[in-house]
Amino acid sequence: MDFPTCYGRGLNIAQQLAVKGAVRQLQVNENFQKCLLWGQILSQENDYIIIQAVNFNSVIQKHYYFSIDQGNTFSKVPPVDDFILQEAPKVRGMFTGNPSRKCYPFAPTVVEGKKELKERALELDMDNLMNIAAPVKATNERVLMELERLAYAVTSIEQDTCLVPTGFYYRTAQGIVKQNMTFTGVPLNAPISMANFQLFREPTLPKTLANRRLQANVNTFDFLDPVEFQSTWRLSNQPEALQLRARSMLWPGLEFTLVKGQDCNFQKLYFGYGEKNTDLGFLV
Repeated sequence: MDFPTCYGRGLNIAQQLAVKGAVRQLQVNENFQKCLLWGQILSQENDYIIIQAVNFNSVIQKHYYFSIDQGNTFSKVPPVDDFILQEAPKVRGMFTGNPSRKCYPFAPTVVEGKKELKERALELDMDNLMNIAAPVKATNERVLMELERLAYAVTSIEQDTCLVPTGFYYRTAQGIVKQNMTFTGVPLNAPISMANFQLFREPTLPKTLANRRLQANVNTFDFLDPVEFQSTWRLSNQPEALQLRARSMLWPGLEFTLVKGQDCNFQKLYFGYGEKNTDLGFLV
């Protein structure tokens, strides 16, 4: 298991050894088809090291595990439910590295006649030292935890960036997803664009879903969503270079690398703050 750097960032030697052991243990205990380092969410106190585990059969399933103690112990990231989908996008700012911290959405606060965005926090919540407290009624309403915000960030990044070369996987006539063992790789001198890649997850685009229905009884490579917003990627593809690199501007810190040729080794890593670049709306 290799540990390359991403944007000049990477795990130190102790973290690499710890993650290797965790990946090996997960594969043995949980019988995942793939288990690998996903990346790191940089935080104020303790960075979150993330491991991704993948199973694919009739559906593509992904699970995530996090560590805040340099990779020595990992715990499972919870699934994203409707509450997290609704509340997590409202929270802004850097992660603290405390999974049990309560997170509150930003709300407009009037200061000297001007509106400024401040994070709404409980008066007694001392973890929110940089926020302005707002009066809160005593209720039993569920409050978003940082671990849940982490789950939303990781799954959102993965949803937009899980690149694989087109043809690397196929779907059988029985509806089973398999790796294409006859895949010959990305040609060394062929012009490459983001149109040569797909997103390895369950499809959401209507055209892809329609193709699945039309080709339900045949082997097909056209069963994954294409890269919808190609303008949000920066592709480094020199004809004489053996390695291709794609960086996401939508999620700064995400880098996809691929070695051209028959072996076609590729990987994706994220080292960033877990926040989407919202200034790219004009590109998408």
